[in-house]
Amino acid sequence: MDIYKFGEMILEILTRERLANSGASIHSKPWEVLLREIYNENGASSASSLQEIKLVLEVAMLCTRSRSSDRPSMEDVLKLLSGLKHLEDGRTSKEGQ
Repeated sequence: MDIYKFGEMILEILTRERLANSGASIHSKPWEVLLREIYNENGASSASSLQEIKLVLEVAMLCTRSRSSDRPSMEDVLKLLSGLKHLEDGRTSKEGQ
């Protein structure tokens, strides 16, 4: 599976937009602004919702990095989303290490 396309699909779901028309604007927005817009647009109302949205957004941004060598594998994406791995400084690492 093409990890970049997977990341685009996640961003489309989160932003309720087609990236074909707005991809550049999504990647050029400040992180906090984008997170807050997604949080508000999705009607989230709790801190746990914010954390879930933040995680999914972070994974989507990793998947859509410009250099393919900087993108995670699909296996790593699954582990990140299921909590078996965590994000640290934009890279994946095993929890507890």
